[in-house]
Amino acid sequence: MLNQVEYELTEEQSKIVNTIKDGAPLVKINAFAGTGKTFTLVEVSKYFLNKKVLYIAFNKAIQLEAKEKFDACVAVKTTHSLAYSGLYGFMKQARVKKGDYKNIEIAEMFNVDYKTASLILTIFNAYCNSGAKTISEDDTSDSIAKSYAIQLFTKMANNEIEITHSFYLKLYQLKLLEGAIRKHYDLVLLDEAQDTNDVTLSIFYSISATQRVVVGDRHQQIYSFRGGVNAIAKIKAELFHLTKSFRFNQLIANKATEFLKTFKKEKLSLKGSSNSSVSLFPENEVYIARTNSRLIDTMSSLLDNGCMFKTIREPYLIFGLALNVLALNNGEELDKGYSYLYKFIKLYEEDAMTSDMNRLDFLINLAEETEDIELLMACKIAQKYEYSLNELYEIANEFYNSKDEASIFLTTAHTAKGLEWEKATVLNDFNITKQIAKYFIDKNRLKENNFLEAFLEDMSVQGRIKQTIIDELNLYYVAITRAKKILVDETEMEILDNDKNKINQKIFKIIKDQTEDI
Repeated sequence: MLNQVEYELTEEQSKIVNTIKDGAPLVKINAFAGTGKTFTLVEVSKYFLNKKVLYIAFNKAIQLEAKEKFDACVAVKTTHSLAYSGLYGFMKQARVKKGDYKNIEIAEMFNVDYKTASLILTIFNAYCNSGAKTISEDDTSDSIAKSYAIQLFTKMANNEIEITHSFYLKLYQLKLLEGAIRKHYDLVLLDEAQDTNDVTLSIFYSISATQRVVVGDRHQQIYSFRGGVNAIAKIKAELFHLTKSFRFNQLIANKATEFLKTFKKEKLSLKGSSNSSVSLFPENEVYIARTNSRLIDTMSSLLDNGCMFKTIREPYLIFGLALNVLALNNGEELDKGYSYLYKFIKLYEEDAMTSDMNRLDFLINLAEETEDIELLMACKIAQKYEYSLNELYEIANEFYNSKDEASIFLTTAHTAKGLEWEKATVLNDFNITKQIAKYFIDKNRLKENNFLEAFLEDMSVQGRIKQTIIDELNLYYVAITRAKKILVDETEMEILDNDKNKINQKIFKIIKDQTEDI
């Protein structure tokens, strides 16, 4: 994370600090990558030393780092730690589940088929992530699934089953709305607001406060699949910007700016740091992938070249599900945390269509049919690395736990968020133009001459572009802004060099290759 202790406030930062110091009730800040948003918030908090300040962090890692930067008068909490302490009496009796419920567990709990179980969880999770007081009649036309989703929430509220983290966050929000929990702050700061879900936004507004500040980067919204929304866009307040990056040089700033202007119609430009001189021998470097599969590819290549590496996440978080899917397919014992996979064997044995397929093929078909992306990705990894997966995991785990310092790191773009290295190599599994082409194929708009402009028009004016594609654009922006001095881009974006004519030609070729009539 960025350390800006040696810098004076920029003009943009000074304007923000003075506005909040002068008593503005609500301020929102769009802070581009590496522009010192935490430093700015710390400077703001210095004017509230004798008052009560709450800083709401996006996750535990950000919370721990922020605690070291803010004065002791600032309460630094994640939304979940805030909820846990606010519901202490209830939480003391509750059993918190490790992870979320799986479709197969819900299918067994309510004696329903896998598809219905998937819909029940979709409704339940959507409600927990929302700002709504009740599960709306409009949430689904399937009244049976909705009824079971309500039952699932009730079972947790009555401590009949293990509760999830999203459940108790929702319960905390409901208690705030009821007025059952009351606490006043002079200032509440909400960080990473571009990925705040509606339940967190409701909590932010329901906490009694004299002044409120939201900060984030609208181009780093990458968690829509978890119900994240861009609070910066939703909140009506004066908008301030931070555009001076203290992380990377002007070359990287120019690339990020060009990408955002080309694909997202950004009007502002990023300014790089003059302190990021280029070295031929960087002290550390990172390979950033879009998927775990590409990450594992890179591990294999590095090992072939005799290179040691370390993953940013614990390797079991990358390999775990795939390893156990492979074990299930081979009839081997599963790890305790993945014992729910045994339930798939019953489905496999009961399905009359499975006579010509193994368990892995069955799981792939089931995951595709129900759009269970997590399971599908794990199955694909298990299928691709069938004979070497365990060995790769053991080596990655050995490197991860080694006390030897590594100079090469591996991560996905999601995990890279908030981190930085001297050199970053962005791997070639982002494929943004293919996703734009798929958008036109799905929309049956195959005769457009200017695909990029039509795409941008739909995204920014008509709002028909799927949020998942915007997230993919944002993930690429996150990836290229992790480098401080050297950026190596292996994606098709580097090949296209953001040339609009080449982008349109590329999209046209993809559409032509995948359709018979254009």
